[in-house]
Amino acid sequence: MKSKYILTMLFASFQLSSFALEVDSFTHRHVPLLDSLDKLDIYLNKALEDAIKEANHADDIFGNICHKGTLRRKVKKNLVASLRGLFVANPLQVYIDKGKLGDGYSVETKKSESVYQYIPLIYKPILKLTPYSPLILTNNAYIGSDKFSHMFNIGYLYYLKHIRHGQSVKEILKYGKRSESITWGGFFNGIISNGDLVANFQGLRFFMKLFGKGVDPLTGESYEDLAVIKCVQGEFKKVKEISFIDYVDDGMDEGLNCNSYTNGFMRKQIKKHLDNIGMECPVEPDRCEALGDKYEKYSKYLLHKDCR
Repeated sequence: MKSKYILTMLFASFQLSSFALEVDSFTHRHVPLLDSLDKLDIYLNKALEDAIKEANHADDIFGNICHKGTLRRKVKKNLVASLRGLFVANPLQVYIDKGKLGDGYSVETKKSESVYQYIPLIYKPILKLTPYSPLILTNNAYIGSDKFSHMFNIGYLYYLKHIRHGQSVKEILKYGKRSESITWGGFFNGIISNGDLVANFQGLRFFMKLFGKGVDPLTGESYEDLAVIKCVQGEFKKVKEISFIDYVDDGMDEGLNCNSYTNGFMRKQIKKHLDNIGMECPVEPDRCEALGDKYEKYSKYLLHKDCR
């Protein structure tokens, strides 16, 4: 009975954390990678164009004109994880994890060589039982494919909280930080990923611009006239390209915006590996500190203390 309970808990942990697979941003950081920005932009804009075609087709069938709910559902279908919920890989992460970017765009880290190799199985089983996200270079930032699940899955949740339910950006970021400490990270794996928190926040900005809703929390610009998708002559059209260059940055790079850990044991074991490979976090302090200027009033919700 006891063993059955343990297996059930491990399975539940896997389900809750399966989209948030950890990434090692250190061990293979020296490996030269091609920057994936252009390829990811092509994927993104194609996914949006497909969603728009599907939304317009559905409107034709049901006699609607630019039904916003239909558009949201089709965009969600193409970018956000399926009905299984928030805690699974979204379509873009799956695309990357399957190696669809091509040779030279990603590197995978074995558990036996990773920054988490000294964490015992019995201590944090999820770090040993789930695969790590491949490391990719995007807009000159070394990030895990999991950041796109955060950006689109949690970013969409943030968007609904902000636009539909009227929660302030700071209220949402407080919620995100609490959740990362418990459900999304700390409780299960001992890791509080500040990079994940930045990805969540950038997802909020992405959906606000995509649909032309609200005010950019970083620049203060109204998104109303900046919408990527608009109703033009009775149907949805993508009126401009959108790029990850505006969303993926050093804040998602866990080698720059360092993780926080729930206890000293975790920190000690991770430092042991970093000492072995001659690295420390942040690997480039100047780039870390620059994030403090960019995120300014939100930095305590998004950045490691070294970057603020």
